[in-house]
Amino acid sequence: MAGNIKFLKDVFHCALGAYGGPEAHYGVFIDILVKKRKYITEEELVEFMALTNFLPGPSSTQTIVAVGYKIGGFKLSLLTFLVWALPAILLMILLSFSSLILYKLGISKDTFRYFVPMALGFIFFATYAIGKKVIVDRFTFLLSLGAAITILLFPKAYMYPVLLLVGAMISIIHKKVSFKKIKIAINYYLLFAFVSISIIIPLASNIINNRIFDLFSTFYKYGYLVIGGGNVVIPMMYTEFVDNKNYISAEQFLSGFGLVQGIPGPMFSFSSYIGTLSIEGNLLLKLFSGILSGIAIFLPGLILLYIILPIWTKMKENIFIKTGLAGMVSVSSGFIFITPFLIIQKQNVDLLGIIISVAVFLSLLTKRISAPIIVLIVFIIGFYF
Repeated sequence: MAGNIKFLKDVFHCALGAYGGPEAHYGVFIDILVKKRKYITEEELVEFMALTNFLPGPSSTQTIVAVGYKIGGFKLSLLTFLVWALPAILLMILLSFSSLILYKLGISKDTFRYFVPMALGFIFFATYAIGKKVIVDRFTFLLSLGAAITILLFPKAYMYPVLLLVGAMISIIHKKVSFKKIKIAINYYLLFAFVSISIIIPLASNIINNRIFDLFSTFYKYGYLVIGGGNVVIPMMYTEFVDNKNYISAEQFLSGFGLVQGIPGPMFSFSSYIGTLSIEGNLLLKLFSGILSGIAIFLPGLILLYIILPIWTKMKENIFIKTGLAGMVSVSSGFIFITPFLIIQKQNVDLLGIIISVAVFLSLLTKRISAPIIVLIVFIIGFYF
């Protein structure tokens, strides 16, 4: 029991330092869960990353939930999700009531301008730490490099699962491994429930004329359709809720998007911001809608994860699957390697930003400063400079 509480405290520390999307989140996971606490090995973390990158839903959330499942089973994994995601969901709901809250506190959005360079530092650290374990020979190097170059040239969401499959097939062919049957006990009840809910909810949404239910239905749909994380789902949200349904204004949407960049935790929490603003009038209804929207977008990915995790150990020990998984892991390392360059292409990083990125990387590498303290320091720099 005490060990579980300690783990949940560390999950909360991860949530405090998790800025910049899944790739940066992995850097925090490595620093706290692997390097400092040794709950799992780097190899196990990379395996979970490869698995969750292949599943739809919030990959970093699924990864840390999988770690909780490995350590303490279903109950601890569920608590892990709540400790990890709930703070961001509640904070986005709070911010949705008034985008002027930060200004009333004397804090402008520019205060968070160095969070992108900070996130780059976390990503570089994740690249370095994972690369040491994954890139072990010429074959794994070429597989990782090929994935990185492909994503650089074709940065589309559908390329990620495609490349993971290609990496698995190339690895199997390279190792000359023949197919091996494996007996696994799939939870068909959970699988049937997932498929049924995924079909019934959209159909019911067309019949039930209720905005809260429509929000739940739409966000649930995003949860099982989106592969690639928050950066992929944000444009879909804009088209749906601003252009098509006019639930919120473009200014409200863009203000919220700016705010979600400046808070820790999963970017999928942005659904709570939209869910709250989309409801007018009653405060309790707005709060209920925000929480329900947050749950809706995370729920499908969690259900899929719980279907896979009980059979995961048997699956990965099968030589055929194990070889394919090794190829997927190499490809995943290529995804992480190229991410900083994709971010730099879209962001203006000045000299101080470069210095911050390097300083964050060195701090994590030397274990001099913990992730939450790094976040606080970068916040102070943004406030005063």
